[in-house]
Amino acid sequence: MRPSVTIGIPVNNEEKNIGSILNYLNKSKCAFELKEILVVCSGCTDRSVEIVQEKMKLNNKIRLIIEKERKGKFSAMNKILSRSKGEIIIFVNGDAMPKGNSLDLLFQGFKDVRVGVATGKAIPKQSKHSLAGYFHNLICDIHHELALRFPKMGDVWAVRTGLVEKIPEKILNDDAYIANFIAKTHKIVYQPKSEHFILEKLSLKMYIKERRRNAQGYIQLSKLGMHKNIPLNFLINLVLHQLMKEPERFFYIFLAVIIEISSHLLAFGDIARGKIDYKWERE
Repeated sequence: MRPSVTIGIPVNNEEKNIGSILNYLNKSKCAFELKEILVVCSGCTDRSVEIVQEKMKLNNKIRLIIEKERKGKFSAMNKILSRSKGEIIIFVNGDAMPKGNSLDLLFQGFKDVRVGVATGKAIPKQSKHSLAGYFHNLICDIHHELALRFPKMGDVWAVRTGLVEKIPEKILNDDAYIANFIAKTHKIVYQPKSEHFILEKLSLKMYIKERRRNAQGYIQLSKLGMHKNIPLNFLINLVLHQLMKEPERFFYIFLAVIIEISSHLLAFGDIARGKIDYKWERE
């Protein structure tokens, strides 16, 4: 008997993407038994809910959960964790599109019973030609190199049901919390052949805002004793490697490093003042 899977999709104003994601899932033939697709529309003010309802007519495995008020992604994630009926939950962000048979490749990681979490490789759809686009691609390339040694969560990842029951309220990096929680008892594996596209195109302002919030989340986890810092020399070597590979992009890479440092410094101040956007409203 094939293991059963729940696919969970937390959504906030993703009318541009959610229909395409559900179309992909409707057409996919997977090696696992797809038990259900749980879509949590959290505080949506666009057509996301209507689009999901339209897709439900074509696939009776789609279940819609509506949060009238957006409390934060952790709240949507908790609804998926508590209502899942599958043995494995595959989380797909509302702006992520799995590529080809990537969900099967992700699922293969669970053949080892010691594995609690499997995560895939993110590829931005955004072009490198703009400043924000280059930064977006650069950070994903660096995350890939990091994940080969220190498995990191992406926009599409999977977890064994029951290993974590609930994410505490107001956790910013919900996926990193789950990974660090489960790492105490199980392995986390990175499946680089399991690729997914990030559909969102970031402005420079939004990119900087996301890096600052990401830093807030890791500082928050560090205070909870749930985040291991990556060795500084490893990070420096990654940057030097990128400079050697793209010397003509020296200014862009230098600016990206400055943004990362500034984001962390500002994040420390944000945490100290309690100035954190838990709901993460889109601009």
